[in-house]
Amino acid sequence: MFAQVKAETIVETSTAWNGTSYRIPNDPSVLVLKIKIPAKDTLAWHQHPYFNVDYLLKGKLKVETQKGETLMMKAGESLVELNEQWHRGINVGQEDIEILVFYLKHKDVPITMPQ
Repeated sequence: MFAQVKAETIVETSTAWNGTSYRIPNDPSVLVLKIKIPAKDTLAWHQHPYFNVDYLLKGKLKVETQKGETLMMKAGESLVELNEQWHRGINVGQEDIEILVFYLKHKDVPITMPQ
């Protein structure tokens, strides 16, 4: 019945992209967003209180922390985001970024907190 199905692991990890742990709320709510970031745009410094995973559909994204850690992403790549650490994304490409973000969040807590 499933002979033709093929599965590809995109990401499997027990830590965020920089090796730190992440938080998952008790009784989480699931939220999935498709986010567009214009070409050459830089997001404000922010942090997330809970676990989320990003999948870059289109574009090139640089993620950096205030500690100086950086990660470069291209379309087709994924990362587990940082919790309670200041970071920002920079669209380093010539086209708009499209990114899917999957959140496990507490229903009464915002997904992003600006600095």
